Amino acid sequence: MTVEEVDKILSSTSNSDWVENEELGAYTYRQDVLLRIQKHPIDYHADKFRGEEWATTMHADPEAYRVVYDVFYGESFIKTKQLVAVDGCRAILPMPTFGTKEIPYRDYLFAKIVAPNNLDEYINRSGLTVSNED
Repeated sequence: MTVEEVDKILSSTSNSDWVENEELGAYTYRQDVLLRIQKHPIDYHADKFRGEEWATTMHADPEAYRVVYDVFYGESFIKTKQLVAVDGCRAILPMPTFGTKEIPYRDYLFAKIVAPNNLDEYINRSGLTVSNED
């Protein structure tokens, strides 16, 4: 499998195409079990996310944290994706492009895999938009 093939899978699948182990923060692609996503544990001190109004002041709980996911094929590292847990970790959002409030479409699709619950609601609540398809 190539990196481009992995990118295509990440941008064309949904949460139901993956086996999720919530306790481990792991996602395995049902069609090829060598493809997996692994969430890093959140360090609630080091991973605190500050300075972005959309992530902090737009929610009842202003606590926000960086959430890191690594994508692997077998033992081969493919990429890292960073998202943000907002509203005291009630939702996980992709970050908008720096200096804008627009989320890249591919990042939105990745978030639909790892954090589909209330994603669209929190994007709207945060005053963010999703760019058109890349």
